Amino acid sequence: MEIKTDVLVCTYNSGKYLDECLNYVMKNVPVNRILVADHESSDNTLDIAKKYNAIVYNEKIGLAAARNLLMEKSITDIITWIDSDLIVKETGWWKKAYDLLMSDNKIAVVVARVNEADLLTPRMKYTNWWFTKVPSTRKFALTLGSSLMRRKDIIHIPETLNAAEDRYMSLTFTKHSRTFKNTYVYGTHYFDYNENKAYWGGANARLLSKISGGYDWSYDNVLWLMIRRILPSIAKAIPPAIYYNDFRIVEWNLNHWVKFLIG
Repeated sequence: MEIKTDVLVCTYNSGKYLDECLNYVMKNVPVNRILVADHESSDNTLDIAKKYNAIVYNEKIGLAAARNLLMEKSITDIITWIDSDLIVKETGWWKKAYDLLMSDNKIAVVVARVNEADLLTPRMKYTNWWFTKVPSTRKFALTLGSSLMRRKDIIHIPETLNAAEDRYMSLTFTKHSRTFKNTYVYGTHYFDYNENKAYWGGANARLLSKISGGYDWSYDNVLWLMIRRILPSIAKAIPPAIYYNDFRIVEWNLNHWVKFLIG
């Protein structure tokens, strides 16, 4: 019997990339239904969703609420998450991720990580340099951008979270002896609205620390955060900046952490 999957997409003014995103989904994913949770978009997002016969739900709270809504509405044994600004171009990527998910019952999620980006932003230059030159730095936390998840592992996310909801899921999986795996695929993640993500990340990391009972106490300790995370990260931006002759990489890194602290 052919496997089908509900594809879950959270949107907010996502018209810039959504058409390309869903076009590749239809080409490469055994779609049962496309479910969209839209956060009051004012552009052509809904028109694009309707073009692909998506079922659209309106959501007014935030990202965690959107994910909870889509998980509740899904019906297939395997659900597939796709960020609205992420285009997975590799043929056969879904089957590769599915086979990995099925290889071990302890795996709750398989993340199909885009490992070749078509755009070299300062952020991508930073990560690409380190991943290429020092492969041991290629370590990832759980992110749901393009991922397959077992329906039996669906959990409810606290709806106060809007930028660390996948971290919450990861912590919950760990508590229940579940895990996640990565596979690497070709595509492009545009990281739309990325200029504000560090604000959300900082605020929600501290909120998650309180919700989870000490996820990482250092997020509430600025001095510790400076010594262990911020200063080393800024220093790490110098080698790729020299390599690419692009000191926007250092500027981006510094701005990211300033926004994280402000958030």
